[in-house]
Amino acid sequence: MSLELIIRPFQTRDVTPVNRPSAPGVAEGDPVVLSFGHEGEIKMMGASFSSNRTHYMEHKSVELNRQVTPKRIENPDDPDQFLMVELIDKLTAEANRGPNYQKTEYEFKNTEE
Repeated sequence: MSLELIIRPFQTRDVTPVNRPSAPGVAEGDPVVLSFGHEGEIKMMGASFSSNRTHYMEHKSVELNRQVTPKRIENPDDPDQFLMVELIDKLTAEANRGPNYQKTEYEFKNTEE
């Protein structure tokens, strides 16, 4: 049931006649509007509807900047074998545009173990 029928149930809608191929020798009929009941008559109906919808959305952020600390990780058996890594201390990201704009800053506590 459309919202228009709920608000104004007594009004007739515009009707577009069906375009049929015309047969030779057959007269076309006038468009007809069928209505049930009387004009101005309102039928009251009580109804209740409940809906629940869950959806999952992938959150996408764009990295704005980061602060890093370089760290050397060595092989305990051979100090000549090492790897240089950057530990992230602070990361700033943004998501969305307009009224849903979100800027997030992450801080990481890098500790020695």
